[in-house]
Amino acid sequence: MTESLKKREAVTLNCSAAICTIHQLEVTWFRDGSTLSESGPALHLGYLTAKDSGNYTCGLKSNNRILSVPYSLHVEDEEEGALGQSVNYPDPVCGVIGSTVTLPCSFTPPKSVNGNGREVLIEVVRVVWCNNHEFCLLTTPSVYDSKSNNNDPRYRYLGDKKRDCTLQISDLQKEDNATFRFRVETNDPRATFTALAGVRVTVVDGAQMKIRSSRDDGEFKRGEAVTLNCSAAICTIHQLEVTWFRDGSTLSESGPALHLGYLTAKDSGNYTCGLKSNNRILSVPYSLHVEDEEEGALGQSVNYPDPVCGVIGSTVTLPCSFTPPKSVNGNGREVLIEVVRVVWCNNHEFCLLTTPSVYDSKSNNNDPRYRYLGDKKRDCTLQISDLQKEDNATFRFRVETNDPRATFTALAGVRVTVVDGAQMKIRSSRDDGEFKRGEAVTLNCSAAICTIHQLEVTWFRDGSALCESGPALHLGYLTAKDSGNYTCGLKRNNRTLSVPYSLHVEDEEEGALGQNVNYPDPVCGVIGSTVTLPCSFTPPKSVNDNGREVLIEVVRVLWSNNHEFCQLTTPFVYDSKSNNNDPRYRYLGDKKRDCTLQISDLQKEDNATFRFRVETNDPRATFTALAGVRVTVIDGAQMKIRSSRDDGEFKKGEAVTLNCSAAICTIHQLEVTWFRDGSALCESGPALHLGYLTAKDSGNYTCGLKRNNRTLSAPYSLHMEDEEEGTKAFDTLLAVRLLLFTLHTVLFVIVTSIIIKRDVRLQKKMMSSRRRSVAETSRGMRPGCLILSSATYLL
Repeated sequence: MTESLKKREAVTLNCSAAICTIHQLEVTWFRDGSTLSESGPALHLGYLTAKDSGNYTCGLKSNNRILSVPYSLHVEDEEEGALGQSVNYPDPVCGVIGSTVTLPCSFTPPKSVNGNGREVLIEVVRVVWCNNHEFCLLTTPSVYDSKSNNNDPRYRYLGDKKRDCTLQISDLQKEDNATFRFRVETNDPRATFTALAGVRVTVVDGAQMKIRSSRDDGEFKRGEAVTLNCSAAICTIHQLEVTWFRDGSTLSESGPALHLGYLTAKDSGNYTCGLKSNNRILSVPYSLHVEDEEEGALGQSVNYPDPVCGVIGSTVTLPCSFTPPKSVNGNGREVLIEVVRVVWCNNHEFCLLTTPSVYDSKSNNNDPRYRYLGDKKRDCTLQISDLQKEDNATFRFRVETNDPRATFTALAGVRVTVVDGAQMKIRSSRDDGEFKRGEAVTLNCSAAICTIHQLEVTWFRDGSALCESGPALHLGYLTAKDSGNYTCGLKRNNRTLSVPYSLHVEDEEEGALGQNVNYPDPVCGVIGSTVTLPCSFTPPKSVNDNGREVLIEVVRVLWSNNHEFCQLTTPFVYDSKSNNNDPRYRYLGDKKRDCTLQISDLQKEDNATFRFRVETNDPRATFTALAGVRVTVIDGAQMKIRSSRDDGEFKKGEAVTLNCSAAICTIHQLEVTWFRDGSALCESGPALHLGYLTAKDSGNYTCGLKRNNRTLSAPYSLHMEDEEEGTKAFDTLLAVRLLLFTLHTVLFVIVTSIIIKRDVRLQKKMMSSRRRSVAETSRGMRPGCLILSSATYLL
């Protein structure tokens, strides 16, 4: 089925299955094969734009391989005038009072009109934005007019008179709850045009933020899943740029829906959400509690990891711990429990002795792909190498003891999902990959049916690895440096990469004669530190003066802050013609192409937008680049570390990510150095990921800006108990016993040797004495008695 709709219209798509009523179905929606964030049997699309065009399908969450017949939807996006002129408005925008919103907009004026057989080239002479008026004529009150000097500074025009009509509204007020329309005035009235569609701006009170969930009580069991939705009054969810918090700590996930799959006790806490542009106003907390471990009748338990997703041929580790009972009661007598056998099996619920296993501690024929990294005390970690399709299963662990009552199989198990690397792909909010300087985009890496948060992802631009990691790559304030082909892959198997996503950013801001200034990304610095603003500019080579070419020469360069036009009457921080420049502002550039500025000993007044101006020998080539570079100045005492675990207590094999932040500076703006117990680590960047923790990772962690390591964050104390204390005690006792046994043996040998030597000496002495006695007797008797005496002696 195919349906054509116009921009601003709305439609609801319903997924049904024969005699099943719609509300009985748990539905996933797809557009052109890509999964949508919305779920449920009804998909409502409000205020349609061309982005909503595509083939829609739906399927049950439990079986996405079976999909509905596609529904083809086409939306005519742009509103065209009689001469082909058009304006392309953004989707409706929703903002909280006091925040800032940007309305990205583009327009296409006609190139020419026909005037009595003569072609008249069209030139735009005026651009106007107004609100709540359909035609936006000259007599209509406007919020911005390019010919006016009295525009309200809350409304900043970021566009030009060529194609860009972007408007930024700061400090949102209730009166901004309106429809904004754009008007183009040209040198010929026939080409003048107001785009009637407009863009709808909805303003809400921050107190209206709230979290909705499918479970009101917030009570969950291990292995269940939940999606939390952040909404603000009548603003639909997809209109909000949302930041999520758990127990006050910022989470890496963003967007209006937070999906938590395969819940564990780590996910317990109070969740809040807030708009990225105004995190001071948060929703009412949603309390979530997860009962984590699965206990047996005698208190024995196994703590499995979250589900694991891997690519065929890669290696995955299943960190696992177990607690056997210490003893059982046998007819009034305490029987101490000893683990005699441990077993891992897959796809069998009870993992009994007759069940095929992937690892058995009593077997000599275990498959070498399954390596047991644990022991028979508390650690049951399993490593699977060279993943195959048959590993796409649920793995369970079984403990056998010297008493059958303490034998136990943990039924929950850990789910391992195996996908083909060719299924890796990047999803973005902009399919064409075309962006302008200052815009933002989030790229999401996914692999078939593996949910994004299950993947440990490495990102690449033009084949070079980026320092950012994780399934979502956020690129804020885009510049030409961000242009390139992006790919993503699993950390454990980077040979298999996604299909490239091509991103192009038009970076430079050009003047009427082609002059331009290329500013750096926004800069964040700590009070007292030094920051450098790398900058380049291109002046025009010449201008035409009544048919004569006039070569352009730059005669003056200026830097100003917090002034849009940076004219001669504007206070400046650097002026090449002045001898009284503040020495804190050092110009490292020249009058040719380099406009780099260095600011030392940063102060609060440097928290501003800095703009560069070029003055030439011809006023027509003089130019101020309005975009500027934003410098954010913070107090060093605001540096802090956020973690998913506040207490800092971890077990061997667990993992944690520490995030370094500094007040309102977004993390990606910071160049961070990490320290453990005062020693610098080789890792850098705003996020420090510690995987498979051991005792070596214990210590006090701090972070600081690379440019000012004297100012460090408050320490985050991390403690990891590496070996079981009972094991240590056992090893020590065994060593003492071996030593005593050795000493006892040596002593016994020595004493025995002494006794034997003494007995030998006594026997020799007795024999010698007897011989002397016989000799003396023989000499004292008659010869005839010798034989008798001798015989008597012999008897």
